[in-house]
Amino acid sequence: MRVRLRLRHVQRRHRPDRPRRLHAGGGDRAAARQRPLPAHAPLTARDDAAGPVVAGQPQLSLSTVYVYDVDTGANTLTQRTSGTAPGGNLNEIALDGYGETLFTGAGSRNAVPAYATADLSGRGSYCTGYHPVAVAPSPDGGYPATGVRSTGDDVYVYEIGGVQPERRVDLGNDVVLAARGLAWRPAEPWLYAITTPPAGGAPGPHVLPSL
Repeated sequence: MRVRLRLRHVQRRHRPDRPRRLHAGGGDRAAARQRPLPAHAPLTARDDAAGPVVAGQPQLSLSTVYVYDVDTGANTLTQRTSGTAPGGNLNEIALDGYGETLFTGAGSRNAVPAYATADLSGRGSYCTGYHPVAVAPSPDGGYPATGVRSTGDDVYVYEIGGVQPERRVDLGNDVVLAARGLAWRPAEPWLYAITTPPAGGAPGPHVLPSL
């Protein structure tokens, strides 16, 4: 069985109170020393260097996401916008392949909403039931896969802009979908999922049927 898992996390995170320029080589070190920085903050970016880069605050009653522009010449990030629209207990953030749409999965929501990265204005949402834990847009941008911690259907694949899922997947009663546990294979319409036992334990991979 083949599996491709993308782990998106960083060990240190800057929490700006106002737009700042961050240097990739060292960041805003004074601010980092003043604030405790949680590990494993969700982080996502385009596959190339064009940006944007998006970081989010996990495990808070009201989570903030920050969108940064990339200046490859100066090797810096400049904050474009930020907001608390995703809600609380943020589990996952993901960008479409163009860097224009941000998808978020937060425990306080019953859907995966989408936002324009330009200003975080709404671009619809994709129903999952409460506590979505994963979202992964397909490589061509046409199908966001969403996942929820559930004893019923665990994964819902939508056509972009759709209101009904194109496919539902039940991963079984003895496992639950792991946080950030969905990833597409870049070259083919295969979706991979990572699960764990409901009470915790070793993760396991699944290859899900293509559309």
